[in-house]
Amino acid sequence: MICEVSEGHQLDELLLVRIDPNQKKNMRSFGRRMTFTYPKQPSLREMRKDFAPYLQIVS
Repeated sequence: MICEVSEGHQLDELLLVRIDPNQKKNMRSFGRRMTFTYPKQPSLREMRKDFAPYLQIVS
């Protein structure tokens, strides 16, 4: 799970990753939260590629 801290110091869920061998790769939106389902553990490269459009990376 990837979260951000809100102004009220509460955790806001942004991304949730699920591993379910019975499902195909799938992305669903629930308000601000995105749920990514993978049939097996995804590589770091695959997750970066999938998550990039939904996260603002500050360097």
